[in-house]
Amino acid sequence: MKPSLSRALLLVFSALCVLQEIGTIPLTSYFVGSPGAYAVGRIAPFAWRLTVYPESAAAKAGLHTGDVIDARALTPEQRFRLWSQAPVTGRPQSYPVLRGSTVDRVTVIPPAYPFTWALWVAIAAGFWSALCAVVLLIRRGEDRGVQVLVLYLLLVRLSIQTSPLNWVTPYPVADLANAVLNAIMPVGWALLATYAVRFVASNRTTRGNASCSYVLAGYIGATGAIAALGSWFGFVDPLNPWLAGVPDAFMQGVYFLVPLVCAIVALRAARGIDRARMAWLLGPTAVIYLIQLSYLAGNFVPALDTDAAGTITLVLQLLAPLGITYAMLNRRLLDIGFVVNRAVVYAGVSLVIFGIFALVEWAFGEWFSSATHSENLLVSAALALGLGFLIRPIHQRVDSVLDRVFFQKRHEDESAIRRFAHEAPHITDAEVLLERAREVLVEHADASFVTFALDDGAGQYGDVSENDPALVTLRSSRSVLDLTASRTDLRGEFAYPMIARGRLVGALAIGPKRSGESYAPDESQAIATLAQGVATALDVLSLSERRREDVLLDAIVDVGRAIAALSDRVFEMKQQDGAP
Repeated sequence: MKPSLSRALLLVFSALCVLQEIGTIPLTSYFVGSPGAYAVGRIAPFAWRLTVYPESAAAKAGLHTGDVIDARALTPEQRFRLWSQAPVTGRPQSYPVLRGSTVDRVTVIPPAYPFTWALWVAIAAGFWSALCAVVLLIRRGEDRGVQVLVLYLLLVRLSIQTSPLNWVTPYPVADLANAVLNAIMPVGWALLATYAVRFVASNRTTRGNASCSYVLAGYIGATGAIAALGSWFGFVDPLNPWLAGVPDAFMQGVYFLVPLVCAIVALRAARGIDRARMAWLLGPTAVIYLIQLSYLAGNFVPALDTDAAGTITLVLQLLAPLGITYAMLNRRLLDIGFVVNRAVVYAGVSLVIFGIFALVEWAFGEWFSSATHSENLLVSAALALGLGFLIRPIHQRVDSVLDRVFFQKRHEDESAIRRFAHEAPHITDAEVLLERAREVLVEHADASFVTFALDDGAGQYGDVSENDPALVTLRSSRSVLDLTASRTDLRGEFAYPMIARGRLVGALAIGPKRSGESYAPDESQAIATLAQGVATALDVLSLSERRREDVLLDAIVDVGRAIAALSDRVFEMKQQDGAP
């Protein structure tokens, strides 16, 4: 599939995920019931043991922890609802309870699930994850690694939001279908291993861990689908130990651990820019794995405070997109600092204008409290018109202030690079010129290395042939070239053409940033200006050198002619004196 097509499909998928998050709010508010009684184990096939929370609707109806339910006596919907732990609000659930030799019928009416602040945090985390995915796609959407990362974020989030416990509608067949589809979501968890392998594809341990992750994902998905269908049709007990028990919990624990090991191995094996990017992008996303591990903790630590574990889980759901946002903004891994800058500027302008409008309108309202409605409208219109003329100066002022507050260092570095570009033609020594250019780019662009591939006049640009694909592209396009996407012998991340008098006199190849960040667009433009300034300076120096060579050659010729003339004169004098 073409990268552009897969990018478009992922954008559509991201939009669907946003709609799903929106749909979660009414579903949770109106349909997700909280009876307080859950099947947590079995004593025989379809004889399920309950856990009942004190003061819950189930406890008030007469159910107790340890009661055993005859699941075969339940309807398919009731059996599925009890297994999924998510009945419909207000819909009575009748449970056949085995007590000695008798069967008691206990009816529970599940109340609405309490919509607490924790649920709002979970919904906010979902929206934030979808927003991160959209930004990733907009900025680097055609990069396969970014597409894997986006799919990982979306599938992991969906695996939580569409689990049978969280997705409840009035239609049981639809909920069953959702539970079966949710069984394929574990593939999303394994995508972290795939993303890590892209950095160290030659590492056999990492590839083996990635393969193992998908094998375990297949197992988890298969058991989930079988359990959902078994709870409805009754052909297999969904609480079978191999579907839901300690062995399954162990397998899930290993399943979540393997991708983490894969990421750690890849992080240790990666070098330079790849290692920095993995640390900042994989690190925050690895937090998501703690969410599922907190779910599994209850299987091994029965005394664990489930409310505290649930709160920790919700906090972790928000921490993951927060970490990715920090990596994108603070580390500038995705070149969106300038986008955030514009967003902050326009938000600041809007806030200032709204504040002025509200304040002045309030003052006018106090002063003209006895004015008619028409007069008030005229005052408001005049105020809005006056603020319209002030938008441009307010925008310039807010832009200047925010730039100084948030982006001062970046602008200082860009100014230093552009300043050297203007100073370069005044340097009279080529070696000094190139050395100072390197120092400026290392200090102010944080480049790991800088190489100048200069034309030697014999078909070579440094160690690279003049017919190298990158040099041919630079000669024809005269624009910045991404070397990582080109087949070339030039070493670096980007190459900038050095043009003088319409001729490519060289190429400035710059390595990745030492910090692992990406080069911002305005920063790249400053480097291109520097490359052009150095090219002009080198051309001037080469002209001066050729002039000096011409003068020296002329002097040598003149000296030769003078010597020849002197020899002729000496010969003539000897002839006149009669010397032989």
